[in-house]
Amino acid sequence: VSIRSNGVLQAVSAVRYADGSVRVIDGQRRTLAAREVGAATIPVFVRPDEHSDDKHREFDRIVAQIESSDRSEALTPGQHAAAFAEMLDLGIAPTKIAPHLSSVHGQGSTAGPCSYGHQYRETSVHCELSR
Repeated sequence: VSIRSNGVLQAVSAVRYADGSVRVIDGQRRTLAAREVGAATIPVFVRPDEHSDDKHREFDRIVAQIESSDRSEALTPGQHAAAFAEMLDLGIAPTKIAPHLSSVHGQGSTAGPCSYGHQYRETSVHCELSR
């Protein structure tokens, strides 16, 4: 299905930080494709940031990115190793990392201003794409 002719059909997921900025955590490729074809807005599910520190926020971002990437296109063992190393560099214990990488053994762009939609646990919005 073409984003150029149909737009983004599946909403991307994002987090709204305390400073008001919104960061895409799942749907980077859809966001970039929409930007490339000149789409003015895309559907986005925005949830509030639930972390009190950067270390755990970054850990959850890496885990979400791995899970999202593995769903769309399997990551290589080297990419998984790089993600594992990145989490270790954050000071996360291997025992905390391992459950999030268990699927490996079996083998979460910045959006612009948003207009709000329905209220759920997440907020459904359309965000302007930054150029």
